[in-house]
Amino acid sequence: RTTTATPEQPTRDEKDDDNDDEPNPPVFPESIKLFHPPKNEIEARELQTIIQQSASDPILTREDEFSANNDKTSPSKSDYAQPTTDYTYTTANHFSSTHRIALLFSPGTYPIDFEVGYYTSIHGLGIHPTDVAFANVTKGPHVPALDKYTNRPPNGSGLDTFWRSIENIATYPHHGMRWTVSQAAPLRRMHIGTNLDLYDGDAWVSGGVVANVVVEGRVNFGGQQQWLMRNVDLRGGEVPVG
Repeated sequence: RTTTATPEQPTRDEKDDDNDDEPNPPVFPESIKLFHPPKNEIEARELQTIIQQSASDPILTREDEFSANNDKTSPSKSDYAQPTTDYTYTTANHFSSTHRIALLFSPGTYPIDFEVGYYTSIHGLGIHPTDVAFANVTKGPHVPALDKYTNRPPNGSGLDTFWRSIENIATYPHHGMRWTVSQAAPLRRMHIGTNLDLYDGDAWVSGGVVANVVVEGRVNFGGQQQWLMRNVDLRGGEVPVG
């Protein structure tokens, strides 16, 4: 006589184990934020505000800085080459590991400008860098010279602008992509549709890393100590250190 073994029924614990798969989509911690392309101008403005509040360093106008220092005699505009609408930063995130954030962008077009602050990483989630595009923008993701009115006014400095990165996106800023940084701030796997400006005026900066990047415009180095570039396509040439 032939007998067929009956499979044992799973226990309650074994059933629970089958449900322990990671959720899809995953549940991200507060330090990881996932964004989708805005559908209209209102959504774009709201998204830009959210990103600026979470990833950009706090900014001060020149007048704010002098007011905070209780200086009743604010210098006149003639004392500065830059207009009063230029900003500088002051932030508790500087040299602090308590604030770390990753911004993830799903494929699509993002017409937004924002500063990439300390301990911030930008990641495009497309297969190709051009799948996530910052288009119809003035600056796109960028880093200006910092401390414009508190350190070497009005030019500022980028010597301690560390710990930020961008990878796997395309950007087409009308004013070029400005990335005024000094080490630990790489650009990887990007397509830059205009110029890449690795300086801001004559602010002091100290180089960085660019890898697997296409630059359609010129690369303007400004005043630098060094830059390491690997596997890059500089289609518009380069302007060396002045």
